[in-house]
Amino acid sequence: MTTAGLLPVVRGSCAQPTMTQSAGDPTAAYASKCECMNSDQLMVFFYGLFMDASLLASRGVHPVAATIGYVDGFALHIGTRATLLPEANSRAYGVLMTINSEDAATLYSEQSVADYVAEPVVVQLPGNTRAPAVCYNLPAARLTGTNPEYAAALLALATRLGLPGSYLEHIRRAVALS
Repeated sequence: MTTAGLLPVVRGSCAQPTMTQSAGDPTAAYASKCECMNSDQLMVFFYGLFMDASLLASRGVHPVAATIGYVDGFALHIGTRATLLPEANSRAYGVLMTINSEDAATLYSEQSVADYVAEPVVVQLPGNTRAPAVCYNLPAARLTGTNPEYAAALLALATRLGLPGSYLEHIRRAVALS
């Protein structure tokens, strides 16, 4: 994987995102935030066209950090829009970005993505580091239709980002079915 087109990961007190665990339960991190984040910043795992920092910038969202990662136990599904749905033995790739929490609220208030719901995830990052994040997903009942233009644009973006070949093939199949 490459990080072409991505912002550098912020170094300093946030050099390595960390997560808080309780009672040895890694899922307890789902409800926690990065220890280095304040209430104005949010770590969001993007897996669709919002992985494109220039698209976000065109909407007034300016990530301060970005890196490629993945979440296990979720699979990418593409209908009219993309969503991640829980699926055993699956892996979904995307970009973990640190953005302003108000920007996230504004971004997901747009009509085309207003049905998306924030869900906690743990993102696997390079260097065997994990970070808790929020991931906005469309509920399965609302996933409908096909959108060949969206699927093709997602394939082009995922290719540009250097996501793994097997994942690109998964998106190619969605393009073919659209």
